[in-house]
Amino acid sequence: MERLLETTQEFGYICLFVFMGVFVYPQDSQGLCTATAIIIMFFMDFVALIFLVKEVLATCMIRNLIKHINTFHWTLAFAFPVLGAAVATIVGYFTCSNYFGIQQPHCFCYTRTKQFWAFVMPVWISFVLMTLVQQFAFTMCKMTDLEGSNLAQMYWSFKTCKSSTLLFTWSAVAIYSLMFAVDLQVMWLSFGYFLASLIFGPMLFVCHTYSHANTCISLYAQTSVPFYRPCPPPPAAYNEQINFMLSIRMQIPLFEDPSIKTGAGNASPNRMVVIETPPSIKKRKSRKRTYLGERNVRPVPPPPVVDWQ
Repeated sequence: MERLLETTQEFGYICLFVFMGVFVYPQDSQGLCTATAIIIMFFMDFVALIFLVKEVLATCMIRNLIKHINTFHWTLAFAFPVLGAAVATIVGYFTCSNYFGIQQPHCFCYTRTKQFWAFVMPVWISFVLMTLVQQFAFTMCKMTDLEGSNLAQMYWSFKTCKSSTLLFTWSAVAIYSLMFAVDLQVMWLSFGYFLASLIFGPMLFVCHTYSHANTCISLYAQTSVPFYRPCPPPPAAYNEQINFMLSIRMQIPLFEDPSIKTGAGNASPNRMVVIETPPSIKKRKSRKRTYLGERNVRPVPPPPVVDWQ
């Protein structure tokens, strides 16, 4: 389903760039010109909301709010961008209906009118929310409990969080370059749109393929391209190490205890917190773990006993 959602987003981008590149110029019919601007607005909002939905699903996986993305989650993931884009397009059209279908010099967005905000505001809100949700995922990227989780979806979640901001930003560069180029009739902006579009196509392909573990393994074996190098599998005691680190956080206070300074109560000034290392970490032998048969990764040593004074 991750691939289907990304394929749907790719279809939205294809429709968006076709209408921006072919139908954005003056049309013989006012109705066709109006329809062109409405379709462009809809697909701009549609692809932006898919980015937001992907980040919400990925963050829920990384923060262990859900263990796997089921059919109900995917139904919401497909329905929300369609409904959200439809509502944003309807509101934008009826609030700026006087600027649709003018036909000269284009059938896109007139940047010096309030129609500009009808095109930009929903995309901007989606980008801000996507970035905010993404930060919640980054704070948990090194402490995620994998027990009971769908590992393929977890892999997709980590990779999606890393690539969405770059992909969203670059697509906005291409789209808004053309928006200002056709409205201001500036040649260098048209050239910038051409270059941004040339880069965006391969970038979209890479970001939608390297986020899947099986695809990464296959493409890396065939091409040896560095960014397709799949992540190494987690060690067997990964979850126990996470619980061990969390126990350290729980037992060691973040601030000094006032009773230690003043000597109040029975508190000892040389208090020591001894945290026992889990057996599975104690028994781990010093061994080298091969990574796709080409390089060795040194195992992480067990944490030492903490002396807290």
